[in-house]
Amino acid sequence: MITTERLEIIPLTSQQMGLWVNDTPALERQLNCHTKSAGSISHIVQKQAMRADADQQNWLFHAFWLIIRRADRVVVGSCAFKNPPDFGRTVEIGYGLNTCFEGQGYMTEAIKGLAKWALEQEGVSMVTAETEKDNAKSENVLKRAGFIMFRKGETNWWGFSGTKNGKKEQK
Repeated sequence: MITTERLEIIPLTSQQMGLWVNDTPALERQLNCHTKSAGSISHIVQKQAMRADADQQNWLFHAFWLIIRRADRVVVGSCAFKNPPDFGRTVEIGYGLNTCFEGQGYMTEAIKGLAKWALEQEGVSMVTAETEKDNAKSENVLKRAGFIMFRKGETNWWGFSGTKNGKKEQK
């Protein structure tokens, strides 16, 4: 679990990902939170659960992570790594925020926490994210979280290495 100023970011086990898709009230009871169904991403959640089961060593890089507002235990969104670190020591993140929580800084806070956690893991030296070229909201989240665009094209690619001007940031 990652704790930030206002949030808890909790990795779901494959069993919990199954509950999110098939029995959300049971997941809410288990995590003492309030959420909405996985809805349109249920097929992605199921796929990640299978990957987590098949690759126990790297299950945290296959898990969906719920972003829970600590004050009232409401799930504001979710995030995930798309795969374990590759040979370039890079992990890619994806994220989504419930629209009613936009503009409150929750996703920026969550992405900062998740990226910092990832860089503390063995074998990770870079966190990347991909955005659609016309998704200014997502790009602004990444900019505020300290990511830098490194490739522009059909989609834009962003990177975070925890460095500023070539020097490791202070923790």
